Amino acid sequence: MPRLLFHRDAKSDLFQLAQSVPKLAARLTALMQEIRSDTELLEMLTLHNFGSDERELFHVSHWEEHWHKGKDIWRLKFWELENQGIPYRVIYALKRGTGDHYVLAVAHRDFNYDSNHPTTQRILRAYEEL
Repeated sequence: MPRLLFHRDAKSDLFQLAQSVPKLAARLTALMQEIRSDTELLEMLTLHNFGSDERELFHVSHWEEHWHKGKDIWRLKFWELENQGIPYRVIYALKRGTGDHYVLAVAHRDFNYDSNHPTTQRILRAYEEL
């Protein structure tokens, strides 16, 4: 059975967010708990473009640049937050052979997936630790 686990960096992201925007951190935590407790939702975390029509709780997509380099890294966008103008992303990876999903970061979209951005570099280091 797949699990949703948090890398220490993602835990730190949520802790920092709880200090600065407690309601947002609480809502993100609740949304992640909803996924964590629902096997069907967990299985959707590896279905590219799931939820793109905004009829689902979230939208899933590969992090294309790294996907094409053989890294199983994904991004999760919650429509509820997006529609409120709160562009946070949950970046996670599938640990092959286990079925476990590891949240690597909870980040504001402004890092823009730029390969040179410190957030991207941190995510890639966390991925290599899996």
